[in-house]
Amino acid sequence: MKNYYKGNYKEDREERNGWLIGQFMNDKINDKRGTEKFAVKFWKFKKGQETNHPPKYQRFATEATFVLKGKLRAKIGEDEFLFVEGDYVVIPPNTTSNLAIEVMEDAEGITIKAPSHIPDDTVKLI
Repeated sequence: MKNYYKGNYKEDREERNGWLIGQFMNDKINDKRGTEKFAVKFWKFKKGQETNHPPKYQRFATEATFVLKGKLRAKIGEDEFLFVEGDYVVIPPNTTSNLAIEVMEDAEGITIKAPSHIPDDTVKLI
């Protein structure tokens, strides 16, 4: 039995709404992606797409998001900015954020969240 998981994000992302690694991956036998230490998500938006991405507030988790391609309008705390290819942010706990307010160009990226899961950590703000 292998002690690692090898996958392809383009194939795997459909299975869990983009999440590739995290505590919720433990439901498959021999699936080495399950961990509570961190979670990884590949995300993708089309220009003009409604993101349905409300502002959120994470009380305990730290999140790092990388833009691999495209342009988004984003907001962290009171700061609103363009989030473009090559940019990344590290958002500490107790910070309000919305990194996909508006999709200005087709965009793709990776989000890493640590720890992977703490019950009731994320509060979605409307």
